[in-house]
Amino acid sequence: EIDGDFDDYRKELLDSLGEAMIHNPSAAAAAATTI
Repeated sequence: EIDGDFDDYRKELLDSLGEAMIHNPSAAAAAATTI
């Protein structure tokens, strides 16, 4: 469930992607291409 407006959702999505990049850059890059 998403609370807040789209900007909040986008920020959380970017934060999650950033954390993924730190832990697994190749997987994060692959995920980014599917968005």
